[in-house]
Amino acid sequence: RGARGGGGASPAVAFVDASRPPEDDEIPCGFATADARCHAETSVSGADGDGPPPPSVTRVVVGAGVAGTCCAEELCRLRPRDAVVLVTAGDAVKSVRHVERVTKNLETVHIEEKPATALSHANLSVVHGVVVGVDLDAKLVFLEDAPREEEPEKAEIQRLNARNGDAPRTLAYHQLCVCAGAAPRSVFAGVETPVASEIQRNAFAASITITVRDVESVEALRDRLIDARRVLLVGNGGIAMELADALCRPGGASASTKENETKTTTEREGKKKFHRELVWAARHSTIGDAFFDRDAAAFLNEVAEREGLTSAAAAAEREEKTSEAKRKRRRGDSTKEKDATKPKPERVVRGDKSSVSSNPPGNAAGPDWTERVRRSGSGSGSSSGDRFKLRVVPDAELAALEKNESFSRASRGGRGEDADFSVDDFDFPATAILSDGSRVPIDLIVSAVGVDPAPRVAWLPKDRVPRGSDGGIDVDFTFRSLGDASVFAAGDAACCDARRADTSRWFPMRLWSQARVSGTYVARVMCGEADAHAWGFNFELFTHSTRFFGKKTILLGLYNAQKLEREPETDVVSYSRRDDDCETFARVLLLRGKMVGAVLLGDTDLEETFENLILNETDLARFGPSLLDPEMDVGDYFD
Repeated sequence: RGARGGGGASPAVAFVDASRPPEDDEIPCGFATADARCHAETSVSGADGDGPPPPSVTRVVVGAGVAGTCCAEELCRLRPRDAVVLVTAGDAVKSVRHVERVTKNLETVHIEEKPATALSHANLSVVHGVVVGVDLDAKLVFLEDAPREEEPEKAEIQRLNARNGDAPRTLAYHQLCVCAGAAPRSVFAGVETPVASEIQRNAFAASITITVRDVESVEALRDRLIDARRVLLVGNGGIAMELADALCRPGGASASTKENETKTTTEREGKKKFHRELVWAARHSTIGDAFFDRDAAAFLNEVAEREGLTSAAAAAEREEKTSEAKRKRRRGDSTKEKDATKPKPERVVRGDKSSVSSNPPGNAAGPDWTERVRRSGSGSGSSSGDRFKLRVVPDAELAALEKNESFSRASRGGRGEDADFSVDDFDFPATAILSDGSRVPIDLIVSAVGVDPAPRVAWLPKDRVPRGSDGGIDVDFTFRSLGDASVFAAGDAACCDARRADTSRWFPMRLWSQARVSGTYVARVMCGEADAHAWGFNFELFTHSTRFFGKKTILLGLYNAQKLEREPETDVVSYSRRDDDCETFARVLLLRGKMVGAVLLGDTDLEETFENLILNETDLARFGPSLLDPEMDVGDYFD
């Protein structure tokens, strides 16, 4: 279980006794000061490379996610003579496969998972283990063997050995970068369950719950969805939105999958036909509250209804509203109809969720993970009748959970929406009780309620390495810890309140695209190749590109009025426009006449123009709502 690298000898990785600080000969480094070690050049001495090898610096990166892998590889590239150690609990690492440039600052990142041995750097060592402690004075990291999934009892044995005084492995470092990620929050926090024992409660929750966080949990989700008839989706962020689309959208199952599907919903043991249903418990009044205002969320919800992702009742209601709107337009003259299509100004009201979200940014799983669910055939079903139908329950959270022994047919209360289903309630292992009082018999709970970095960085002492507002490591503009100059953090483990509070149009959000940028940037800072100005890195404008319900989604700048809480209400104005024929939606946010943010849904082709308008701080006050008028070619006007 020693160091494992991509090739060549292990470069200056020092495992030492935990009972004493390392001696000089155990760490091949002879620099007198920390700054000299951090910024040292390690070029070969002598014209012909003769003479003793140069002194080496050991930089340890904890975590092999996107941020950790990007940091380790950039360190290897910048300082090929220094030792880089990547600590990971698993056998695989996440790396960037491809970056698709959309605009100057907007990009789409494609992530892949590959074996740790595929990292082919001569000065890189991959150490398998879990970090359990650190000695900041002696610069030592304490490691324990990582228990494998098939050995869950090994973790308890390790904890017992630690109590008995068995010393863990120790790894010496000069610089430490923490990229340990964040742990998913439990959907059962504060939820009543029928068992009192903590062990029984955890076992009961695990038996019917899948927590969606990253690629590792997708495989388990696919297997559990094969036999699921009704699934409860808890959460209202990016992961929840992407998962709802993946489970309900038609297509995605290949022909071979359809032929090989041997156990469909309609064939199970002679039971009556059952239309699979995904019940989405969104704790806000609109879906995607962390990303969208009320109008944008309503647009996406209608897109889902038009494409048949929602239940028949919801589609009928939508059709009735559309027909009524068309009748009203036919009764009006052409002038009124034309005026109705023009964008209307709206004032941003403090505390109104339709315009300003006070919730922290959500977290997204990345652009490619739902394709695994689609290709499996278990998420989208083997036929049209076997896909999930979406039912959104707004302003609802999971309040309690009952085992199937706890309820009977009478407990259903004659709910009208259950009339289409002919499967007995006893066929479901549990009943979820939502905060609005509704009871939902379920096979499975999919948890997507966000993440918390605090558990992943608990091995760092808080008095020496302060925590930020979200529980992550508090870092400055260069992602250096505010408590220890030799400790850095990137990715989900970092809390960059300093950049959150500045006057730029950028803010941190737990996205894989930002993990790539922060991991690469902090590596250059550690090597003295970058400073707080971050030349070459985009910390000026927030950008994000993804797809929700099949629609291209572009988020630019302070799109949901982030950082504008203290601005006067009269100075903040938003304009929105939707085109039902082209199925596009655009919303811009202006502060004292200058654009500071935008939300673009569908193929609007406005992302590059709006990005330039935000960065150039162009005064747009004179245009008013006509800025989004379809008859005005904004791109040509500001070219």
